[in-house]
Amino acid sequence: MVPNRSDGKGRRELGPIPFAEIVRDNPLAEVLRADGIALDRRGFVRCPFHAGGRERTPSMQVRDGRYRCFACGASGDVIDYVMARDGSGRLDALRTLGWRGQVEGGRVRSASGPSPRPETPAPAPPRPRVPAWRDPAWQAAVNAIVEDAEARLWSPEGRPALEWLRRRGLEDHTLSRFRVGFLARPARSETVEVLGLDVRSRPRGVWMPRGVVLPWVAPGAWYSATTGSEEPAPEARWCGVNVRRLHEEVSRPWRKESDGPKLMAAAGSERGHAYPWPDLCAGVPALICEGELDALLAFQEVGHVMNVVTVGSACQNPSRHTIEALALCPVWFLALDADGAGRSGARLWFQRGPNKARVLDLTDGLDLTELNENSSGLKSLMIQISLRI
Repeated sequence: MVPNRSDGKGRRELGPIPFAEIVRDNPLAEVLRADGIALDRRGFVRCPFHAGGRERTPSMQVRDGRYRCFACGASGDVIDYVMARDGSGRLDALRTLGWRGQVEGGRVRSASGPSPRPETPAPAPPRPRVPAWRDPAWQAAVNAIVEDAEARLWSPEGRPALEWLRRRGLEDHTLSRFRVGFLARPARSETVEVLGLDVRSRPRGVWMPRGVVLPWVAPGAWYSATTGSEEPAPEARWCGVNVRRLHEEVSRPWRKESDGPKLMAAAGSERGHAYPWPDLCAGVPALICEGELDALLAFQEVGHVMNVVTVGSACQNPSRHTIEALALCPVWFLALDADGAGRSGARLWFQRGPNKARVLDLTDGLDLTELNENSSGLKSLMIQISLRI
């Protein structure tokens, strides 16, 4: 850490925010205990971020000052926990944990003398939280980027990305129907107040990296900007946007270890809704996939006979709306990737619907896209489904 130095006004100037000290002075286990969340002897707790904190088997592990939920994927340190618990920004979380500094003109200051360690606060009652995606300013910002990306995909600039999608088996009518787009360079909107401040205490906007843009339509809404009828457009069209990141050379494989996350969600997106359609047909079987591109490919092939669903990843916890919609489907066919995450996701789906979940064999490929590259792959999958129905 940069040494302290006086500014002549009774305050100390610091370099970076002392994150390590804040984490050290606020043990995660103690903060959880103050919130009424006790660790079992294995260091596991019931995750407070999904299932209303009432899951039957504790799925969140706390170890070495960090937490990780093996069901919904939530992870981080005590600062991340407070941010997720309170729905606050990083600076607000730091102040909740006792930091008394300020950010002035991009410089970090703290009050003179050591910051007193705060008394452990009493657990606050849960407060209703309106999702950011219901905010009109967020909708306007996201819609502008979605429209721009959609146009760019079909322009000469987007030709490499379009060909990459076609090689994965996706046809043009599918891409158009679900308004898939492409950003050749990162896009940023104007300030959206509901998103709060970033770590430098600056107002945030919606930011998306370079890649394939996959907008998620909100429950009760639709993709098309026009309805073809006098029915009014929904107030909230989008509930989120994911971006499948691509290199400048689009055929170059994306390596998480060196390149970072392959998928990034726009700030304010709400995970767990069903994609590509959140509103499912009751009484019709559901085919549950792992990611958006697999879901689009499956919808293209079998969407006329069954509900096709992804909630974003194998282990993502579905929203209440999604669970209620899936409860009306007689059977869930699980077409998750043939890897560790896919197997973990299948176990979670069996826990949610032990009498509905049916695993499909994807041994001809690791995922639906690879299965599609095998000329008989999807055909054999459809035979499996037909036999089980």
